[in-house]
Amino acid sequence: MSRQTVNKVRSLSEHIFNKHISIDKVSENRNIHVYALDVESTMNAPEPLFAAAPYYKDNKAVMLGFKYLGCISQGEYFSDDNNSHCFINEAGKTLTREFQPWSSSPVVIVGINIKFDMQYIKYKGKEITGHSYNPKYPVWWLSLDELVYLYTGQKHSMMGMEKLCNFYGIPFKKDEEIVEYFKQKRLPPPAKLRKYLRDDVEATKEIADHILYDVFNADPRKKAFRDLVCVRAKTNELLAEMEYNGIKIDYRKLWDFDTSTELNEISREKSIDTYLKTRLLIERSNKVAKSSAVTNNTIICLMRDLFRNPSPRIISMLLFDTPTEITAELTIPFGTYKNGKPRRRKAEFKISRKVDTSNTIAVSTMRILIKDFIRTNKLQLNKNNIYSVSEDTLALLRASLITSIKLLSSKEAIKEFEETSKFIENYLAWKKIKKIRSTYVSPFLDITTATGDDTIHPTYNTTVTSTGRLSSSNPNAQNMPEDVEHGTFQRPYISADFKQIEVCSTAHLSQDKQLIDDIINGVDIHGAIARDYGLPCSTHEERRDIKMVVFATLYGGSAKRIAADNGMDISLVQSIQDAFFSRYPGIKNYFETLSVSLTKSSRIYFDAPSAQFISPYTMETGRILNIPLISKYGKYVKGVGGKQLQLVAHPTKAKNYPIQAHATADLMCLFMAIYQVLSDMIKYNMHVDANLSKISALAFMVNYVPMATVHDSIKYQILNERSVDDENRKKFLSVLENIVSYIVPDCYFLWTGKPLSVPLKLESEIVV
Repeated sequence: MSRQTVNKVRSLSEHIFNKHISIDKVSENRNIHVYALDVESTMNAPEPLFAAAPYYKDNKAVMLGFKYLGCISQGEYFSDDNNSHCFINEAGKTLTREFQPWSSSPVVIVGINIKFDMQYIKYKGKEITGHSYNPKYPVWWLSLDELVYLYTGQKHSMMGMEKLCNFYGIPFKKDEEIVEYFKQKRLPPPAKLRKYLRDDVEATKEIADHILYDVFNADPRKKAFRDLVCVRAKTNELLAEMEYNGIKIDYRKLWDFDTSTELNEISREKSIDTYLKTRLLIERSNKVAKSSAVTNNTIICLMRDLFRNPSPRIISMLLFDTPTEITAELTIPFGTYKNGKPRRRKAEFKISRKVDTSNTIAVSTMRILIKDFIRTNKLQLNKNNIYSVSEDTLALLRASLITSIKLLSSKEAIKEFEETSKFIENYLAWKKIKKIRSTYVSPFLDITTATGDDTIHPTYNTTVTSTGRLSSSNPNAQNMPEDVEHGTFQRPYISADFKQIEVCSTAHLSQDKQLIDDIINGVDIHGAIARDYGLPCSTHEERRDIKMVVFATLYGGSAKRIAADNGMDISLVQSIQDAFFSRYPGIKNYFETLSVSLTKSSRIYFDAPSAQFISPYTMETGRILNIPLISKYGKYVKGVGGKQLQLVAHPTKAKNYPIQAHATADLMCLFMAIYQVLSDMIKYNMHVDANLSKISALAFMVNYVPMATVHDSIKYQILNERSVDDENRKKFLSVLENIVSYIVPDCYFLWTGKPLSVPLKLESEIVV
């Protein structure tokens, strides 16, 4: 890239960040006016959609309330109580004169459910505001809930109006009559709705005054945190557009995927069924032994239901010999009443583990291994008198069985171990399939069936995770498995995926020189680890194992946990981890230094609701992470008050939180914020600098609409597909890649005052 091009890109980066993202910078030259806003709408969307969903064609805004709060000038917030009249307006009456905030100056719009309000104002607000959304200056859409979430280090989330008022000591009483109307999906009478809306806007002003004073009248050294708030505000705008546009899915492909996974689920069920039938004994209890209503068919019916979805008690009894006997109840028909309705009676059955007396060696060997496994992993009986049968525990047990098979000489014992290992594999795979179908496939199909449309509209949550990472719900499209993703989105579409963003964040945070050099020079780090330390890496599976262990290690996974989760030999996992830390010692040193600093921090406090000691950690982006501390087992230190528990940083979260927050929350959201600003500059002709007049050359970007964020990628829908040729699509891919390679690092430096240590790359493609 020539020096002239570099200067142009840097000029564009400074314009985007200093004149569209950073409130601090914008308020140096022009006052930013602040408004509270709330919108009420019809609730016509059918189940399972959100009743008031803005994207539903028959929903519309019926009432709008807004209030002028004050302004932000020179980076400080000034409340204006003299001009704080609350306007309430109904559909059909325009507010052209009163409500034109974005036509005359930069503005901040504050609300509780800001993405909801934003969608109605931007896409359906003309009849209630009097004009289409067409800002000439930057607009920041701030969620009060998210402000508190960020300010408390992701501690308080999804609070809502009532909890926020309680949090700040503001009187607020929920109108139960109005709530009842909303539950019934009915609009309250206009007079009641007007009062409800006014109360909401007034409460929003009270809360906003508290929060904005805290955020914008703070120490200048907290400038990074204020920029974080601004980045998230711009990200909210892009997320709102994604929610409104939705994801166009290929209904037929999704249906075929559902059918194939259902067949896989049935196959796993049959394998589980076969294993259980050979090891479970079901008998009638004495209480119903003589009942003529309890037939063999009844027992078969019970077994069918039992085997299709075995309870944790049964799995614990099978694998850990506890409890030794389970009593199950089944409601059975027992004659009829005079009115012809069937009478029913509860029948009890005893379920126990079959004792195989013909294979004592295998049984005794298995019991020895189970006892050793329970002791080694310190498993404890829970309140139901059973051991945990979580996925982690069962994966650990399966890994232990696989390792032990190599040491056995008895064929009977080997067979028993292999069958039990296969049962655990089938059981875990069956649970995973059920989760995929219930979380992704079935909700998608249900929504498209209910609406008669091929579009789903996930809700993107910004205040759910402990690290600031985005999530989604109704339905969940954020962490979609690749096989579901590839069989879901309607093609063609654009997929833009950050390349090894977690590794890049690790290199930047740890400042490991070798890792930084490897990323800059494009070295295959997984191949380099295998080559330097003699690890097997000749096949695709071996390379995949090394890659998986490396990423799991970056997120704080121990060798034992990684081996259990993936059915690998623990010695191989340990070898890969040793090789990784040998090549990149700076990462290990970073983890250790961070852990010590968290433990010795003067900001440690005890959080009563979670019953945990917390050590707040502030990142260079201004984000505060509340990292839990745990007691070091069996170790005490003497204090003034006698003996005190010695605290250590949580071994997983202390490593996981900073990397995940930096990569998937901060860098990802910065990219989304920059894209949103560029999109606004093009769409609303907001490029006011003469040296940026050529930004109009990017006008073709309007043909690409963001429709989803999945993992570390963003998916774009192609509008007017027939009129967009391959060259145009390639230009769009080039723009996305240049944003990540050049503008994101420039804006990151303007945000934090620190340059990124490694280059960022985006892998974008046209999926056809």
